[in-house]
Formats: sequence, C-alpha cells, structure tokens
Amino acid sequence: MNPKNISVPTDASTLAFEKVCSMLNVDVAKGLSAENADERRVTFGDNALPDEKTTPFWKLVLGQFNDTLVQILLAAAGISFSMALLENNPADFVEPFIILLILTLNAIVGVLQENKAEEAIEALKKYAPENAHVLRNGTMIVAPSEQLVPGDIVEVSVGNRVPADIRVGELHSTALRVDQSILTGESKEVLKSAEKEKTHSRFSNNIVYSGSSVVYGKAIGVVVRTGSSTEIGLIERNVREQETESTPLRRNSMNLVFFFPKLSVIFAWQFLQ
Repeated sequence: MNPKNISVPTDASTLAFEKVCSMLNVDVAKGLSAENADERRVTFGDNALPDEKTTPFWKLVLGQFNDTLVQILLAAAGISFSMALLENNPADFVEPFIILLILTLNAIVGVLQENKAEEAIEALKKYAPENAHVLRNGTMIVAPSEQLVPGDIVEVSVGNRVPADIRVGELHSTALRVDQSILTGESKEVLKSAEKEKTHSRFSNNIVYSGSSVVYGKAIGVVVRTGSSTEIGLIERNVREQETESTPLRRNSMNLVFFFPKLSVIFAWQFLQ
C-alpha cells in the first residue's frame, strides 16, 4: 500500500467508520503492515509535538529589544539624556527616565510571557503516552506512540492516555468515557460512541483525542491525525504563536510613550536650534 494512495479525511466524525478505513486504505482485521507503517511515517512524520530547544534567558531578554519601535525609543531616550546633560537641568532627566522605565517594564512582561508559553508547551508534551496498543500484521502489539501513523488500528482502554486523534470504530465494553479536559477545560467526562455524526463539531463524540484519558471502557479505532495535526497539536501551535504577540500592557505602554513631547525627531530639532 503506497501512502500516496490514501486520503486522510478532513472530518472523520461525519463518515462511517468503514468509509474512514477505506479512505486510509487499511484492513480493520489486520491493521497496517510494519513496512507500510514505516512508509507512512516518512510521509506524515513522527507522532509527536515539535521538539524545539528552550530559548536561553539572555536571548529572551535581548529579543525584547529586537524591535524597530523599541530601538527608536531607546535612541530617543539617549538623545533626551544627552540634552539633559548638556543643559545640566535635573528636571530634563525625567523624560528619558520614564521612557527607559517603560521599556524595561515591557521587556520584563515580554520575557515572562514567552517563558510561560514555553513552559505550557513542555507541559503539553507530558500528556503524550510513551506506548500504544496497535494492530500490525494482524497482531496487537505494544509500540512507541511516536511511531503511529494515520491508518493505524489502535486499542484504547481504561487508564490509557490516548496516543493520537482516533476515530472510534468498535466498543468492546458497554460504554466508553473519556476525560478530555486538557483540550476543552471541562472536567465532566465525555461519553464516546462509534456512530457517525450528522454535523461537524470541533470535539466530536466519536473521536478520542490525543492527550485525553480513558476513564471507563475499551474500544478500537483508526488513527486519523498525528503529531501537530492533532487537536493538542493545534493548541501547541497557538501557544507558540502567542510568544510573538504583544501583550496589552506592551501595546498600551508603547502608546503612552507617544504622549511625551520630545521624541527623537523633536529632540534632534531642538538640539540643532
């Protein structure tokens, strides 16, 4: 089976389980072969969130000043400070001091924001289980979760962390209940089923999501999303993108600076008079 011949469904929840398996070109009774799984790993990559190195503290600090507006304000503070020295008037030191104070506060807030984001990303990675029960060559084996690929037939049961986004196919118990609070923030357990849904919803009742916990029951299903394509992968990307966004404090404090009458151009004009 060539990975190019498979079609990963964009919304497996609204399709019958058999249709999903057909699109992923997998036999539910046998699962994928080891060779086919390896081929798909080349196409889809490992079932893991990106492993990026933690940014050193000094780089976080310097990064807060790697901004054109910040650099202009630093130059304005420098010019204002130089003029205050030439005029030898203590009152003239107030403006550069306030500008530098605001820039320092911005840097502190930015570092804290980025550091918090990196800690959140590392915390998300801890929800990924080390191993998964996967059907390969007709035999249920225990394999590293990072080796799972779309089309793998996986078994989940009580006490397990879900290793990928999986379309539920068969319940092997009276019910299947999952704790997906890591994704939704809701502490209430969710009842899962194998029935296809009529309409799309972000968190479907026939899909168990990577990082969630099975609190009751047992089921098998087919992997439809892995790694960064999973819902927890989407959360990871959103958190990472927030590292580069300005906080409200940073934006508002930058606006305050423009209320001061002597910015760089004005300083230079006064100096030349």
